[in-house]
Amino acid sequence: MLFLYTTLIAYVLQIALLLYVNATQQSSKIPRLLIISLDGFRHNYLHEHNLPTLNRFRNEGVQAKHGMQPTFPTMTFPNHISIATGMYQEDHGVVYNIFYDRLLNITIGMNDRDNRQWSNPKVEPLWITATKQKVKCAVLFWPACQNKFNGIRPLIYSWSYTDDIPFREKIDNAISYFRELPIQLVMLYHFEPDKQGHTYGPDSPKVHDTLIRLDGDIEYLLYKVKCELNDDLNIIILSDHGMTKVQRVIRPFVDKYLNKKSVETSILSGALFNVMPRTGLTEEVYNSLRNIPNVTVYKRNEIPERFHYSKPEHRLGEITVLPNSEGIILSSATKMKSYNEKGNHGWDNTLASMQAIFMARGPSFRMAFVKNASQLLAVRFLLGMAISGLFPGTVFYLSQWYPKQKRTSRIVIFYTGAIASGAIGGILNEQDARDLAEKKREYQDCLADVIFRRIEQVHKNVEKFHAYNVLPLLLDFDNLNAVQRCTIYFLIRSIAQSDKSLLKQLESADKSVPDNLNNLCLFKINDRSLVSHCDCEFCIVTNDLEEEKDGRFNGKPIRVEKFSSSWCKKIFQMLLAKQNKLIYEEVFATTPTDHARKFIQITVYNNIAKMKDADPIRVYYQI
Repeated sequence: MLFLYTTLIAYVLQIALLLYVNATQQSSKIPRLLIISLDGFRHNYLHEHNLPTLNRFRNEGVQAKHGMQPTFPTMTFPNHISIATGMYQEDHGVVYNIFYDRLLNITIGMNDRDNRQWSNPKVEPLWITATKQKVKCAVLFWPACQNKFNGIRPLIYSWSYTDDIPFREKIDNAISYFRELPIQLVMLYHFEPDKQGHTYGPDSPKVHDTLIRLDGDIEYLLYKVKCELNDDLNIIILSDHGMTKVQRVIRPFVDKYLNKKSVETSILSGALFNVMPRTGLTEEVYNSLRNIPNVTVYKRNEIPERFHYSKPEHRLGEITVLPNSEGIILSSATKMKSYNEKGNHGWDNTLASMQAIFMARGPSFRMAFVKNASQLLAVRFLLGMAISGLFPGTVFYLSQWYPKQKRTSRIVIFYTGAIASGAIGGILNEQDARDLAEKKREYQDCLADVIFRRIEQVHKNVEKFHAYNVLPLLLDFDNLNAVQRCTIYFLIRSIAQSDKSLLKQLESADKSVPDNLNNLCLFKINDRSLVSHCDCEFCIVTNDLEEEKDGRFNGKPIRVEKFSSSWCKKIFQMLLAKQNKLIYEEVFATTPTDHARKFIQITVYNNIAKMKDADPIRVYYQI
């Protein structure tokens, strides 16, 4: 069962996303998914510590009851890419936390940026698949999220990694994305309890305290989801591997098992020891390493198939040494020095201590009292028995109602209707939405007439008035449902876009009414959210009977009211001129700019890291 969990888990995430995309096309209620990875959270922690929130979470939803088996080796970078791609390490090519690529002649690690290492089109993380399907994603501190894959990045991603951001702050950011932006997928990585497990050991009080705090943070997350998202969020909590206590350290170079000059400098060490012998020395290195007690030495093509760890010959050495028991570290040190880590991981992925966690809860994961595969099969069988009588029962009913000469045709109509309903249901729904839009067009002029008559009345009575009509900033018009689209469309047409709109009526009235009424201000403020193609419509109609003398439009004198004029200037200065200029310079490093007054300064200015790439989270709050 453990093997089944691990081979399917990454594919389940991929399939879940595709189901989300399909559901988005069929429903106005867009499913949203939050995936949280807690680095180094071994499965046994759930039983060894009092973690009420996490245990309640997994018992209320779905879970890998005996833990999720990671890929081999059980390291952070490779397993996060396996989770994101559904591929083994030998297939996606990330073979260790840090490794050397002999073809590219570069060293690759978790924090390295684009340097040709992601050129394989078959390696496509979940967030790239989602982005290509027009699903907006935010990927926070997930390994490799700062890199382009085939020229594509998600909408929001972390430019660089840091351990300085608390888990609750990351939770706040994720919830704000769901609340304020049309984000459907957030993938969030957090470095605990892995950090404490390495430093103090998996059985230490520090790890216990960290787990208690993380359990409280998950309680905080669930509270935020309930209060701010109305519990409408699917959540997956998982980890990449487990953790165990370091028992012993073997130093092949120091202990004279191997001459360092006989191998290349690119060495993988820790829970395994992988080296590339120099030309002609493969057998010598192989035989020398076999002298180390309590280990097994493999040539690359001899590595057991269950590890799926032999294909990338340009990133692996030809000789791999694996300890026969967990807790043994194989160090590449060339001098005798203490090994400071009390805990580690990377060993055989079938070990209980290396098992990760997997649990999920939310609208798409509700399973009632079903807690495992056997119960699911049993319930599905009972459900099938319950619904199996629908079609035969309908046929029996028709046979009792219609005479023989009409019975066949009625049964054909029933079956044909059942098939056709699924095919044309969506088309009918779309037509209903269009009919609704047509009906709204019939009523829109009534709204414009009511507002116009009110303005006209106070104008004729020489009264002061301030009339405002503000349409909100639409983050993503395409993702609104049909009713919301019709409502917004109706309002916009009533105000400015139809022949009998408020704007047209005011323009017509200005020609016939002797007093001044050319006091309409209509602004289209460019959308600075960077997530849609819409503008914000901002309309002001004013009349305060006080005029300025210096009004000009297109170079010609024009009568301008003081209140209207001041609003125009303030809004333009605030939203269209000064603030936009500063924001665009800071976020996008646009030109021309006061920061580059000479040609030689332009090159330097253009090479400065742009905030939109360096700190997308800050950009979100900035704009």
